[in-house]
Amino acid sequence: MKRKKLLKHFAAQKQVFVCCGKACGRKAGRSMRKSIKAELKARGHKKAARVIQCTCLGVCGDGVNVVVYPGSHCLINTTAHEVAETVIRTEDQDYDLTRGR
Repeated sequence: MKRKKLLKHFAAQKQVFVCCGKACGRKAGRSMRKSIKAELKARGHKKAARVIQCTCLGVCGDGVNVVVYPGSHCLINTTAHEVAETVIRTEDQDYDLTRGR
């Protein structure tokens, strides 16, 4: 995939990083990832975001933690419903990935 096409593809989607590190993993980080995907699909927004598993977001004691990018929405001790609401609410807010290049 060419660079411009790749950048356009990622700019069209939100990236949802779900912490699945040691602490959040024990607090259902992995099942949260599946729940977010299911919630977005049920609302007809399956392609609105890529839901990505990551390791530590740094606020382990408060997990499960999620960051929605672009926009850097940090959701601490959240639910799949809250994450889906954030993705849908900010879906039309584009971010220029080529900015500063």
